[in-house]
Amino acid sequence: MYQSSVIKELEKQLAAYAGGGDNNSPSDQGTKVRELEDQIAKVEDGKRLLVKAQETLQNDLRVAEVQLKDRDKTIQNLTGDLEYCKALNKESEKLKDTLKHLEEEMASTKKTVEELSVELSNKMVEIEDLNDLLEEKKQEIVRLTEEKTSTTHLAPEEKEQTIKQLKGQVDELVKKTKTQEGQMKKLVEKIQLREAELAIYKQDFESERNDRERIHAEYEELKTKTEQARKQNKVNKEAVANLGEVIKAQDEEIRILKTQLNTYSRKNDWNQDEEIQILTAQVNAYCREVDKQKGLLIQSQEKHKTEVSELNQKLNEEIKFKQELASELAKMRQQFDNLSRTNQQLDNELTRIRQQFTNILANNKQLLTAYHEERAMVTRLEDLNEKLKKANQVLMNKLKGHDASTASSQAHISSRHNDVPGGNYYQMSAQASSGPGAKGGDEMEHSNRAYSDLINEKPQFTAEEMAALFKKPGQPEYYEMESDYDKHEAEKEKIKIDKELEEIDQLRQKTPFLQELPKAADKDDDKGRPLDPNLVCPKCRKQYREGQIQKLRRHINASCSNEDSDESDEETDKDEEEIRLMAKQRRKEMQGPSTAEVLFNDDDDNSLPYDPNLVCPKCGKQYRVGEIQKLRRHINEFCTGIR
Repeated sequence: MYQSSVIKELEKQLAAYAGGGDNNSPSDQGTKVRELEDQIAKVEDGKRLLVKAQETLQNDLRVAEVQLKDRDKTIQNLTGDLEYCKALNKESEKLKDTLKHLEEEMASTKKTVEELSVELSNKMVEIEDLNDLLEEKKQEIVRLTEEKTSTTHLAPEEKEQTIKQLKGQVDELVKKTKTQEGQMKKLVEKIQLREAELAIYKQDFESERNDRERIHAEYEELKTKTEQARKQNKVNKEAVANLGEVIKAQDEEIRILKTQLNTYSRKNDWNQDEEIQILTAQVNAYCREVDKQKGLLIQSQEKHKTEVSELNQKLNEEIKFKQELASELAKMRQQFDNLSRTNQQLDNELTRIRQQFTNILANNKQLLTAYHEERAMVTRLEDLNEKLKKANQVLMNKLKGHDASTASSQAHISSRHNDVPGGNYYQMSAQASSGPGAKGGDEMEHSNRAYSDLINEKPQFTAEEMAALFKKPGQPEYYEMESDYDKHEAEKEKIKIDKELEEIDQLRQKTPFLQELPKAADKDDDKGRPLDPNLVCPKCRKQYREGQIQKLRRHINASCSNEDSDESDEETDKDEEEIRLMAKQRRKEMQGPSTAEVLFNDDDDNSLPYDPNLVCPKCGKQYRVGEIQKLRRHINEFCTGIR
């Protein structure tokens, strides 16, 4: 709009200049001024001749009158030219202002173009960075998905859905970046076209400015000439005033000069008519040329108007498109920030899970080593238990064989029938403990109590008779008690292992990384242990688990009948389970705090402060004031050495 208004003002100025050129031209004015100067010289000559002759003075006066009239006309024309020059000066100042505005607009457009180019380059760099980051995130997502699929098996469908969503988002971002790159290229081409058009406009404005400067120079020249003409006019007026007195005195001489003046005026009129015809022809030709130039200029102005309106529309569209691009870039940046945050959270979660997994693997290795050691101990204790069962069976057979012989002895010990006091029974334990393989008094007392609870039937003899029956040739007296103590320790180790395996099962349920680890054995059966390829019956090819060598022996001794062996196995399993439960109950009654209380410090009195001196040197566990017994039991029995 601003450019169209400037073009309209230029049209008006050209029209005004063309109109002024029709009336006057600098060549005609110069000729008239010269003629005036010649006439003034002639008047001066006439003044000199007036002294000599009145006729010459008369002619000179008339010539002076005619010249004065012509001069008045020229003065009026010159004043009109001055006013026109003033208008041209004002219009030239307006044109200067418009040129300044146009130059400022050109500078602003150049700045905007440069800023757009810089923004385009920055956006291209940002898009490349975004593409690189997207590729890195894709690789990270693929790597994370591979690690998760290799380590975890939880919710694969959800992971696939999330991966598909992320891939879709990445593809959409790539498409958007490609479209934006195409749009940026189109913008660059449009900007280049615009720069070329602006250069053309600049050349046109520079040519117009040069024309205006040339017109201004001509205006200055005309101004100087008019000032000179005014000065000469003043001089002429003074001379005419001086000549008035001479004219009054020499009226007679003027009559003579009239004839000469008439002839001279006729000649001048004829010359002036010819000059006027020539000037009118030149003016008409000039007007035609000006009309042609006006038509061309109007056409070019209309073209410029249409082009300027189109450029303004394109600029508005590009500004809107730029704003849309900025909003889309902000959205993309926000999405990228969200993706980076989620990836960071996933990385933190993965590091935490890896740390837990390493800790669990370390604990698992230690637990597995302890489990295998305890299993070896359990197999050894099972062998001892089998020996004890055989000894008990021999005892039962002996007791059944001596039923007849004990009838007289029952009358003798009727007061003690079916009830053995604790003191006599513990005398037997004291006699057994006096052997060469005796252990501590407290431990033997616990083992004797557990062993007395394991016997279903009450003893039929005194402590001395029972010790004599248990005694075998070439075998020490403490054999049965020591084996019972080993069995008690084996039961303790079994319970400890079962608890540790239960903890492993709980960890396996919480974390998906431990699902492939071997599960702990149940308390009721041995299904948790793997099958041993070496423990196979040679007759029926029945396979047993690890540590079930005694079951295999019983199976082979029972003439390898599947039903009998299975029934005997079930009976022995029931007996072992009853013995285990009775021993566990007895141990709970006789011992102080449980394993959980010692391990996890689940005491009722949490108000006591922690003692800095009561710290486990292996695992670093800290105990409260007065819990030195728990610390000792923890170090001797339960410490795993894992911090």
